[in-house]
Amino acid sequence: MKKLIVLGILLVAMPILGQNQQKLTLDGAIKQALKNNLDIQISKISYDQSQEDIYGAKGIFDLNFSMKMEHSDTSRAPRTELDAPSEKQDLLTFSAQQLLSTGAKMSLNFTNYKYETSADYQFSTLNPVYGANTRFRIEQPIFNGFGKKNVEYQINLNKKYSERSLEQLKDTVTRLLTDTESGYLDLLYSVQNLKVAQESLALAKEQSEITRKKVEVGTLAPVDQLQADANLADAEQKLVSAENLLLAAQDQLKKILNLKQEEWNITFVPEEDPAFHLQSFEPKKCIDTALQNNPQIKIAKLDTTVSKLTMDFQRDKMKPTVSLYGTLSYDGNNTRILTDPTTGDPLLDQFGRPQIYPGSYHDSFSDMTSLNHQSWSVGVNVSFPLQNRTAKAAFMRAKLDKTGKDFQLQNAIIQVTNSVRDALRNLNASLRSINAAKKTRVLREKNLEIEKKKFINGMSTNFLVSQREDELSQARISQLNAKVTYQKSVVMLKKAMGTLLKERHIKFEEPALD
Repeated sequence: MKKLIVLGILLVAMPILGQNQQKLTLDGAIKQALKNNLDIQISKISYDQSQEDIYGAKGIFDLNFSMKMEHSDTSRAPRTELDAPSEKQDLLTFSAQQLLSTGAKMSLNFTNYKYETSADYQFSTLNPVYGANTRFRIEQPIFNGFGKKNVEYQINLNKKYSERSLEQLKDTVTRLLTDTESGYLDLLYSVQNLKVAQESLALAKEQSEITRKKVEVGTLAPVDQLQADANLADAEQKLVSAENLLLAAQDQLKKILNLKQEEWNITFVPEEDPAFHLQSFEPKKCIDTALQNNPQIKIAKLDTTVSKLTMDFQRDKMKPTVSLYGTLSYDGNNTRILTDPTTGDPLLDQFGRPQIYPGSYHDSFSDMTSLNHQSWSVGVNVSFPLQNRTAKAAFMRAKLDKTGKDFQLQNAIIQVTNSVRDALRNLNASLRSINAAKKTRVLREKNLEIEKKKFINGMSTNFLVSQREDELSQARISQLNAKVTYQKSVVMLKKAMGTLLKERHIKFEEPALD
């Protein structure tokens, strides 16, 4: 039945709607708006960027590998017999560094080298010299920079920024849904308003025709025809205003849908009247729902969390920098000892020392891996600026920012709460207006019918009939307006409560924060 009524309205409105018509449902309007809206695309890009920021921040735990190769060749004029006239050196170093969640930094270095002097240099026991060294170092801060919370500060910060971007995206979509539904309701209202204007014009024409006939038969004076024509002209003026309102509603909806320039010649025909049914809302439950789901509240809470993370991080920076470190290394070279082929005992020189000769690189590597040549060290590094003004200022700034964000959260709670209350008040008022407007319309229809009968019987005037017609027109418009206002109030209430996305079955992929 409802669709037939709407269809009838549209048939009456066809002359002003134009030729290039397109039927449009509320769901269809929402889909077009979501597809075309640039603000949503921008918010989506910001959200995707925030996800990449999380991924990039985790790079502090990447294993860092490096390699260094170097060859040097030096020749010089010897100043003493102990100076080698020329020397060559080859160096190859592999390094790996790793940061732990405790703040500890580990490094492992593996170095190989070859050192060679000229063949005529007599003071080099080994020529060439091969060497290998493995060195492990770990340094753990115990005050400033200690702990997972400090080490992963930027990661946690970027996670909160990503959550914030997602809530901003939800807020953008929610506002678009609100605008689209309101624009669609305005279009439907303007179509129905045009029907009322056309019906009023038809009544004015009918009254003008009755007056003309009564003037012709002499039951009315010709001056009465002037009043009837004036009423008809006023009805035509109201029709022009109604047509303009419809065109304005068309343009507004096209702006919301962000249509391309070549699509602006389309005339939308609302295919359905959004389901109108009275809904019951409990104020406290509405406010609780809003405080839990409203994107603005969530954004304010995330801002507070971010400011607290920063404040805690800057508080840690005021502590002295104290770290414990330890190193462990193993060395090897290519020194080989001459042995007796028969007994295997070392051969001694004239001074009773074992005779040595240069071995290969493999010998130096084996010497290192035998773990016979070990060295280690432990120590403490301490540093602390005496006034430490930079760290103190940064902490106080972060603390003030945290206080400001707390106030902003309180302000957001007040604003959202007031928005819920305003929507509920408007909803209740429009509901009462619907009932009152319906009664008024029924009474105005009866009044007009009575006044027209009195006019036909010569007991009334054109002025009074016109007045009753105008009253009926206003009553019909008031009833339409009350109904649309009620539906808009429901939309605004659901926007404040943060439930529009759920009701429209719009879901977002939550970020993978771990």
